[in-house]
Amino acid sequence: CPDPDGTEGDGIWQPGDGWIDNGDGIVDFGNFLNPQDSYETPDGNDVNIWPPPNGIWDEGEEIQDFGQDGLENTGDFGEDGFLIAWDTNEKDNIFDTGDGIFDFKGESWTDCNEDRSICENDASWDASMGNGRWDHGEEFIDINQDGQYTPPDYVDNFQHVSDINGDGINDYPDFEIENHKMEFRLDYDPSKNINMTYQGGYSWTKTQQVTGTSRYLADGFEYKYHQLRSRYDNWYAQIYMNESFSGKTRSYNEGRIINDNSKNYAFQIQNNNFITSMNTKLVWGIDYFKTLPSTNGSILNDGPNGYDNDGDNNWSINDNIDNDGDGIIDERDCPDGTITGILDGQPDDPGIKDGKYWKCGEGIDEPDEFVKPISNEYGVYFQTKTELFGTSRFELITAARFDMHDLLDENLQFAPKLGFIYKPNEKSSFRITYGKAFNTPNSITLHTDLFIRKQGILDVYLRGNKNGTPYCRVGEPCSGSETVNISNPGFYYSDNNGDSLFNTLSPLEDTYFSGFNGAGCEVSPYSERVDGAPYFYNLQDDSAPKDMIPLDTSRYLIYIPELNGDGILYSPEESFNIADIDPIKTEKIQTLEFGYKGFLGNRTQFTMDYYLSYYEDFFSPPTFITPVVVLRDDPSLSIQGILPVNDFNSNAPYGTAWNGKDDDDDWEKWADEFGWGDTPNQGEWGFISYPDIQDSSNYLIYHPEDIMLIGASAEFKSVDPQGNPIDPSFFDAVGVDEYHPTVGLNEAEMISTLGPNGENWEGPGVALSPPHLVLSPMNYGNVWMQGLDIGATHLIPEYKIVLHGNVSWYGTTKFYNQLTKKNDPINAPEWKWNGSLKWGSPIGEIGIHYRHVNKFIWNDGIWSGIIGPYDIFDFYYNYLITPNLKLSIAALNFMDDKHKELIGGAKMGKQVIIRLTSNF
Repeated sequence: CPDPDGTEGDGIWQPGDGWIDNGDGIVDFGNFLNPQDSYETPDGNDVNIWPPPNGIWDEGEEIQDFGQDGLENTGDFGEDGFLIAWDTNEKDNIFDTGDGIFDFKGESWTDCNEDRSICENDASWDASMGNGRWDHGEEFIDINQDGQYTPPDYVDNFQHVSDINGDGINDYPDFEIENHKMEFRLDYDPSKNINMTYQGGYSWTKTQQVTGTSRYLADGFEYKYHQLRSRYDNWYAQIYMNESFSGKTRSYNEGRIINDNSKNYAFQIQNNNFITSMNTKLVWGIDYFKTLPSTNGSILNDGPNGYDNDGDNNWSINDNIDNDGDGIIDERDCPDGTITGILDGQPDDPGIKDGKYWKCGEGIDEPDEFVKPISNEYGVYFQTKTELFGTSRFELITAARFDMHDLLDENLQFAPKLGFIYKPNEKSSFRITYGKAFNTPNSITLHTDLFIRKQGILDVYLRGNKNGTPYCRVGEPCSGSETVNISNPGFYYSDNNGDSLFNTLSPLEDTYFSGFNGAGCEVSPYSERVDGAPYFYNLQDDSAPKDMIPLDTSRYLIYIPELNGDGILYSPEESFNIADIDPIKTEKIQTLEFGYKGFLGNRTQFTMDYYLSYYEDFFSPPTFITPVVVLRDDPSLSIQGILPVNDFNSNAPYGTAWNGKDDDDDWEKWADEFGWGDTPNQGEWGFISYPDIQDSSNYLIYHPEDIMLIGASAEFKSVDPQGNPIDPSFFDAVGVDEYHPTVGLNEAEMISTLGPNGENWEGPGVALSPPHLVLSPMNYGNVWMQGLDIGATHLIPEYKIVLHGNVSWYGTTKFYNQLTKKNDPINAPEWKWNGSLKWGSPIGEIGIHYRHVNKFIWNDGIWSGIIGPYDIFDFYYNYLITPNLKLSIAALNFMDDKHKELIGGAKMGKQVIIRLTSNF
């Protein structure tokens, strides 16, 4: 008998079962099973079983049930001793791990709805009057003899849900691509010196879009433009307007709808003239651009977005004030996530207030959290082209622009340009040019505000970097105090001998605060160690107040997370000296170029261009600019706090909860009651309890030693000295550096701030900075770039053949990331080249194009990887069927080199496009 313990086919080894030992004298079951161990089958054949069984049958396992009785959800041994698949002769693909019976229909029962007397005494009762489920006490037929009712086997009937976030729009990927485009143009020329043109267009797009934060579905994205331009003699003017509407464009990560209704206006006037006396052509003009972004908080921080951007939600929902004016005081949220706004004293549409979508919760979506990213740009420019020495062989080009951007705190930008061209003959020319240009950051770079994902206890956001990260340091005015003084928080108590002893509330030793010098080791006092250190917002470390406290590198270190890497842990010195991240500024680009263009012989044109560019304030793709703080000796790098990127509700003065001072001015009020003496000192604090919260004159006082356990850091007794149960959450804590059971070390000066509608608030000045990890463009500072392009075109006119080839080299200094202390990739290949052949054959125009791109590293936002190398061959054919009808065929990447040209995007394969074009 293969299962001598009498439990046939129970799937678990029992003493006496036929396990074959590998020689160690022990049946190795579970995690200790060796590959050499095997199971004896009825015919004597051994079956290796590895990896080890877990004592539970898993789908696909073909051992454990010898009986072929169908009472186990495992395979059975057949008559020949070999295993039978678990679903043999059933084919229902259903297995059961509860009752041990395949495809069980359930045990029969008498459906009496929990009242057996009804079934027994009421002759009119029948099964249709039951509730359709077995209730405790109802009689049943125990088919598997297990002493309990066995229900039917579970059969999944999952509902397919496409709209995960319930906004009425499907969230699954949609790979349909659809484009519509329409343009209209009208020209009117009243005379040869005057012409006017109106041109407008509309486009509608549905396509996939890859960004640095996620993939988006551009679903019905609309774009419109209108242009009116005119020329009078040598004057030219135009006005231009474009606007966009995002339709149902949404993110695949969160399913969030983009609500973009942005507009842009441009106006330009230009004059060109020829100065005969100087043999110079002069062009000058004036530009004006007005940008009106409107994303309703869905991209930019320009409206309600459901975020607590400045971290005052906790304050607002506890201040007994209706801060958002909706008639509800201290609301935390709303059942449906929307409110009825108030506009001009009358209810507005649900979810709309002041013309914008609104979310619930006081302290969330306040007007003072938003920015107005509307910008105005002004420019004046000129350019001259002068023939020198009375010949066209020498040309001098001068130009300059003066620009001003009203959203940037920068001076007038001056961009000069100078160029010299020499033409030794009609077939060749040399040029050397110098120019300075500016790349102004747009609204996306400055004001983006998008939630990306959760990372541990923190929320990750993509934000614009308009202000940089001015980390506040000890001794600076931003901290509210020039020095830092702290003492070990705790209380004094009397022991059995009447001696006064100190019971600390912190696991930190006294020497952590006072420092020590002995045993060959010297540690400075806390106030000296942190002098000049940056402050961080403590979120997790219970040894310190939940407030802005100095970064003491004897306990804490800086860790810089990375989206596409392991991050970097700073040394103590690097942590102490962490540098501010500069805000994004206008990029200043100075470029020097050398070029040659000419013929080699009569048929080959040769070009060579070299450029050298120097960038100032070069900005990066999105990267983490929020350092996090970890414990120095914690190998798990668990986050204890962050260095906020701004001072939103950091509420100076910082770290007053353990400074040994009565910051909230409540010591004197209770000094006589507690017998503290005449001068506030460390450890003089206690609890006030109000038995009747309506009567403030009736109270009890407790010294900490009365209700707190001696020797424990912050634990309370179950009863007070009179035997009354203790509920410390209802106590008030008063005195010097008092401890409150719900908020910990929370003493702080009472400060006044302005609410969202200009009212005065007063509350404890502890930090309420939002715990956000921020991804943002980073100012790389100064960067050098250079490149070389060499090209040649050979003509064979007798056969209507044109051959062309080009090689490009790109070089740059590394983009040094001062936070990660690494070189970020340049996201471009060093080498690439291409070639083409065009032939005007008797049967149509034929072209073959070849392109090669070297391998390079790509890192942009959440995307990281290797692109290339890849080689692409394209084929083009055009044939004029009639004078008004042309056939075009394009076979792109016809060698089917599957590759990615963008990390996060799809692989590119071969593509064939056939087009008929009609002109009339």
